[in-house]
Amino acid sequence: MAELDRADAAEAEGGQPLPKGRLERLARKLAFLVREAEETRAMQARMEASGETQVRCR
Repeated sequence: MAELDRADAAEAEGGQPLPKGRLERLARKLAFLVREAEETRAMQARMEASGETQVRCR
């Protein structure tokens, strides 16, 4: 998110938009991180519900 915010600020200051490819990579990266966060929260909820203290990661 911070990187996207910096990109927006840089565009506003310099008037130069970032290359489309870079923005697409940032959007994919953000989507990946959002999915990872959702999976982590789901794993935490399962652990709390079951009382387990360890989890096998992939």
